[in-house]
Parts: sequence; structure tokens; C-alpha cells
Amino acid sequence: GQQQARHKSVLSRQSLMVFVSKSRSLSGMSSRPVTPSGPGSAWDYGTLNEPQFVQLVELFLGVEPESQVFQNVAVFLRENYTETAEERALRLEQARLQAWEQQKRQLVKTLFELWDNDCSGYLDMEELKLVLRKWRGFSTEEEAEKQAEEILSSWGGSQNRLTRLQLQSYIAHLTEHLEPVEFEEFIEFLITSIKLTFDDRKRGERRQKLLEHISLVGKTSGLRFIDAMKASIPVIQEDCKLYGDGKEVSVAMGVMEETHLSYKAASSKCHSAVVGKKLYRHQAPVSFQAVDTMHPVHVPSVQNHDGIYYFRYKDTSQCNGSLVVVPIINLRQQVVGAFSVDTASLVERDYSTSFCHHEINFYQGIGVCLGEVHHWILARENLVNICKFALAWILRRCPQIVQAEMYLVEPPEEEEGKGDYTLRKMLTTTHRGVHTSGKKKDRLKSKDNLFREYLFQCVDNSEPVSAEAYGTQHLVHPLRDHTGCAVSVVDFSLDQNEALPSQQAKTVTKVLKLITMAYNKVANLAANVPNEENMSVLFDQLMLAELRSSVKKLNTKLFAELRSYVEPPPVIKSVLLALLYILYPDKDFDSWTLIKKHITIGLLKAMDAFDPFSEASHPKLGKIEELIEAISIDAVIQQGSVPAKFIHGWVIVCASLLQHSSKLAQAQLDVPSLEKNRENRKASLLKPMANGASIENAPSCKITITGQAKHATTTTSET
Repeated sequence: GQQQARHKSVLSRQSLMVFVSKSRSLSGMSSRPVTPSGPGSAWDYGTLNEPQFVQLVELFLGVEPESQVFQNVAVFLRENYTETAEERALRLEQARLQAWEQQKRQLVKTLFELWDNDCSGYLDMEELKLVLRKWRGFSTEEEAEKQAEEILSSWGGSQNRLTRLQLQSYIAHLTEHLEPVEFEEFIEFLITSIKLTFDDRKRGERRQKLLEHISLVGKTSGLRFIDAMKASIPVIQEDCKLYGDGKEVSVAMGVMEETHLSYKAASSKCHSAVVGKKLYRHQAPVSFQAVDTMHPVHVPSVQNHDGIYYFRYKDTSQCNGSLVVVPIINLRQQVVGAFSVDTASLVERDYSTSFCHHEINFYQGIGVCLGEVHHWILARENLVNICKFALAWILRRCPQIVQAEMYLVEPPEEEEGKGDYTLRKMLTTTHRGVHTSGKKKDRLKSKDNLFREYLFQCVDNSEPVSAEAYGTQHLVHPLRDHTGCAVSVVDFSLDQNEALPSQQAKTVTKVLKLITMAYNKVANLAANVPNEENMSVLFDQLMLAELRSSVKKLNTKLFAELRSYVEPPPVIKSVLLALLYILYPDKDFDSWTLIKKHITIGLLKAMDAFDPFSEASHPKLGKIEELIEAISIDAVIQQGSVPAKFIHGWVIVCASLLQHSSKLAQAQLDVPSLEKNRENRKASLLKPMANGASIENAPSCKITITGQAKHATTTTSET
């Protein structure tokens, strides 16, 4: 019954009558093949839910249509809407499969949280194998081991621990042949194998809430990763007081920058000595051991290491305490930073200063949580950087758009409760330039912005919205993620209270489509520090690919139009001259006769094959830029020449890519290669430690350092 109710709330975009007759009584839920990731409805090419349908009707009829017109449309839809049995069966099957997949994900998530009671972010693979050997679905222990090894080898090697997503994939491989009832029995078997005391469960629940707090702070910080790092410090200190025998600790948080750790946040006692400092590999092999192995490093007794480098203390002969260094790992399993927790002090304390197994595991979970936040922030920073260039492109080609504002969708802050999402303004682009924002005052809430309700309507429905506000016509478009939910909206303000001209509307739609493609591409590749230059290159490359497909549609008849000019208009001549300068930099074109000789079908092949990055510098880039600046898109459109319009867009994009190529070549000349430096530092790390220091892998996947060492180690006090 629940599945049928969910099914009824969705209708085909090709047929609408049944929904019109029952829309007011439906729940508005949506049957989607992909679980929505955002706060609003997921956009789907084939179906509409209730809010999306209402918006479509308003777009078609207007917000306040005449009563008779509305009645006529409703009657027409009721009489003509049809739904075949095949369509109904297909959507019921999709709803059933989606509900089952969502239930499976929830079961695995519950299993992971119960098993990972210390909130480390990982499960021990050997422990999981030991439990799986007892499952009756495997005829022998050897079969279970064989299944596990096949799955692990398909991931490119052995794994000694699994993340939640890896566990989900692992169980999916093991249970792909099981029916739903058998799958539930399998998960129940795994859950019942977990033995925890009441105190252990209570501690796990508390720590899970602390991790959720860190994640929420990071996602509502306006893309400031340092805020999530700062929020982690009191979390660690509170956990030590509750579950670490009340010991006092110092914490320092650093991010990886090429060859060193740069510290951005620290606890109050060591803040002045740590923040702003850089730590290099030769100074702290223990910290970089955590970075290289991607496991926590534990030094039980810092006083046994006579090579420790302290920033806080000058006389370190009497210093004692323990140290833990934890890597920050993103979703692509890459280390993006590290933090250290220590109890180092010059004063002898009357309580234990060592760290327990469950404490180190929790610190590891904080590193995983920070890595997920870093990935989330980085993906949206890349989106903002792409929009900087894309919106400027739109305004250059659409003079009727006077302003474009870009908003990011954020979850509500903790003090706001589980209320509606908020919108944070990140960019304001005008014909004068780009203004970046992102401050707290730029956060918009639906209840406080009645006259900007159209922005939230766009997010809710994941559909474009046209509205009038403050005497200005607005056109709002969503930028969607892979599930179809809006992660951002772009608000275009029009110069006149009229619809955007058809040609300009197509330009807006095309560019926003490219932004969405670029975002979904970089969201999966968010591994390095975002670079505005890289995002500009990515957008230009996608735009060039789109323009190449358009140029290929040109034929000889259209080129015959250009060749028919006895003397072309100055605008068209400038466009062609810029094109020929790009393709043939070694030639000069002083007359129309020379230009016309090159206007052949071979010109299309040359445009398709042109690579802006093939040469370090273009000898006529200055002339090309002068020609482009003298040509306005309005002047090109007024000529009515289809090939000139396409060529103009191609020339602008290629000129931009040539500028990037020139900057890249100059940077390679100015900045020496870092590869040799990395190899030297790697070799220095691999040198054996002095005085017989040993490194042992403990069962918790942490590294324990014992004995004395001449090499420097890191504590939060020292850093």
C-alpha cells in the first residue's frame, strides 16, 4: 500500500490528466530511480511530482490565469491523459526496486554504526571475515575466504580495513544472489554477532553525535574548512574528559601543502606557538609516517625520544606524556592533512596520560569525518570557481541580463533545529566584474525572505523559475548533482520586465548545462586544492567541445554565404581574421582576397583539429585579443550570419585557452619541478631510525613508536 501511494504521486511528463484530477489529495512523494541527495525534489526527465507539476502549469498558464482558461485546460487534460499498463507496471517496479535499495543501504549503515562503536570510520577486515565464516550461506570456510579475496582483488589489492561505502559494496557482492528475506536474515546474523555493553553503546551514540556536529559545522561554514577543524578541538577535549579519565590534552590541526604540514588551528594552550607554523618531513618523521601509511601513529612516552622538536618548550629534558598523530583522509582515500593530540607537559601529573585503544579509534574517525567535509567543501569551491567564469561568459553574450547571483544550498545550523535548508550567496556577477561573498549575513532562510520565495521554489522543484521581485524580472536556474537535486541556484536579473530573447535563453541553458557537467566531473575528482585557473580551463574545454559539435553542423552552403561578400561588414571580417590568426599564426591576411581563399570546407577540419595547448605561446595572441575586444556579440547577431556567430564563440573560447596555455608555460619556466624534491624527502624518510627504534603495527591499525630516536617526532605541544 505504501508503494502504491508513492507511485500515485508521480506522473509521466507525456501524460498529465490523472494527476490533475487527484493532485490535491496526493502526498507529493516521488518515485525516483536514485535516492535524492538534497533538500528538494530530484529532477527526472520522465516524471513529475506534485510541486513540479504545479510549477509547470503556472509556467504554462501564468500565476493567476483566467478561470475559464484554467477550466478548459483541466478538462482537456482529464479527457486526453492516458497511461498504459506497461507504464504503470514499469513505475511500480522502479518504486519497488528503489525502496528495496534504500532499505538495504539503511541496513548496512546501521550494521556499520553498531560494529564501529568507537566511530573510527573503518571496520577491521579480518574480524569481518571471521564472522562471515560462520554464515550458513557458505558451505565451507574456504568458500567464504575465496569470495572475500575475489572482491578485494577486484578493488586493486588487499584491504585490511573497510569504510562504510566499501562495506556496502562488499556486502552487495556477497549477497547479490540472495532474496530480500535472506538478505535481512544475513544482516540480522551480522548484527547479532556484535557484543557490546550498555556503557559501550552509550559511548558510541555520544561520539556519533559529536561527529555529526563537526560535519554540520563544516557544511554550514561558507566553505571554510578551518571552521570544521576548530570545531573538532573542543570535541576531542570533551571526549577526553568523559571517556579518557579526565586528562587534559593539546590539539593541533594542519593541512597538507605540497611538501609540508601547515597548521591552521590549535587548542588555547598552544595556539600562539602552533598556528601559522609549518612542519617539514625532516623535522617530524612521525607525523609524516601517519601521512604515508594513512594510519594513526601513537607515541606512548615522548620522554623516551630525545630527538623531539618542541615549539612550546625550550627546556624539554623533563617533558613527559603521550602523543597521537592522525591523518585526515578524504573520500578518494587521499591524505589532505593531519592533526595531533598529546598530553606532553613539564609537570608530573597524578593521572594516566596515555591513550586507550577506543580513544585512538575515535580520533581516527574524526580524521575521516574531516576528510569527508574537506571533499564536500572542495567540490563546491570548484563549482563556485567554475561559475565565476561561466556567468561572466553569459553576461558577455546576453546584454539583457544585468546581474547574476549564485547561491549554494546549505543544511540548517544546529541552533536552527531540523528546519528548512538555507541559501548562501557566493557570487554576484555584473558587467563591471565579479564580487565574491559567502559571509554569514548572506545566508537566506525561507521564512525570512518572503519576496525571494522563488529561489527556494527553484530548489524545492529542481526546475527553472521565472518571477518578478522588487520591480525586476528574475530567471532562476538550478545546478543539479548526479541525483538530480539542486546544490546551487543561479538568479539572473533582467534589464527589462520582458522574457529573455530566444537566442540568449539558449545560451543560458547551454552554459548552465556545461556548468552542471563540470561540477559532477570535479565532484568525483575533488582531490587537490582548488585552482581557479584549472576550473577556468575545464569550463573552456567543455565549451570548446560543445562549440566543435556546433561547428560540425555548418555546411558548404553556409560557407558560400561568407564567400559571396565582395567586401564583408567589418564585424564579420574581424571574426574571420581572428579565426585565421589562431589557425595560421605564421601567415598575414592583409586583404579580403587572402581571407576568402581560406574559407573552404578545409577550414572546418582545421577548427576541429586545433589544440590550444599544442604550443607554449601563440605569436599573434595580442592581435587576436584586440580583435575580440572590438567585437560585441550584439553586433555579430545583428549581421544575421549563422557561421559568423558560431565562429565568434569558437574564437573567444580558443583565445581564452591560448591565454591559459601561455600562463602554464610561463609558470613551468618560473617554478622549478617539485618531483625531485619529493623523491629526496621520500628517501630521507626511508632511512633506518637511530638507536634501534622500532615501529610496530598494533591490532587497531595504529603504529606504536617505542624506544629512543634521534629523529624528530611531533606533538601538538611541539608543533
